[in-house]
Amino acid sequence: MGGALAPRSAGALAFRAISQAGEARFDRSTPDVLDLHNVDFALLRPGLVFAAGGRASVDYIEWAVELARAGQAEAIATGPINKAALKAAGFRYIGHTELLAALITCERVLEAIRLAAELLAGGERAS
Repeated sequence: MGGALAPRSAGALAFRAISQAGEARFDRSTPDVLDLHNVDFALLRPGLVFAAGGRASVDYIEWAVELARAGQAEAIATGPINKAALKAAGFRYIGHTELLAALITCERVLEAIRLAAELLAGGERAS
């Protein structure tokens, strides 16, 4: 697809596009961003819902799960996704939590979410 990410700076935020996890440099001043070349940025308009954005959200979450399964990632962190874009792309998932539950096992996803919530709240993990 056209409009692939290129190394760029957006105000104070600079990033470096990579094609594979192994290309990551882990430089805090220029975070690595995995570019799956699945979005034509020329077609995107801020504030509008695009099915391509919903598809891209799913692509990135699926890719993150595959990286973790392959031992190339130790964890997965997600940010906000546009649920209207997921629906526009034809997905039945309410959000990324449900998608992760479908990709892995529901028990493991819910356990991880519960653990993260406990740790963020300053609590200890319940045995």
